[in-house]
Amino acid sequence: MKQPGVVSVQIGLLAEKADVQIDNALVRDVDIEQHINDIGFVASLIRTHVPGQLQFHMSPIGGHSDAKLIEATV
Repeated sequence: MKQPGVVSVQIGLLAEKADVQIDNALVRDVDIEQHINDIGFVASLIRTHVPGQLQFHMSPIGGHSDAKLIEATV
């Protein structure tokens, strides 16, 4: 189930990055980072300085099944 406040998630498999658009009134960047870590990945926030736009470096992303899991639950 998606996290409240998450508008969209896009995974870049080769770059091992996740682009996440959020509603800042409903969720914090640290909450998203913690959730990604809780489901078994290592996420490090990359500051974008654009409100509501987050980017995370992630590892390990093993393939499309991992990407789908992240997109479905974040």
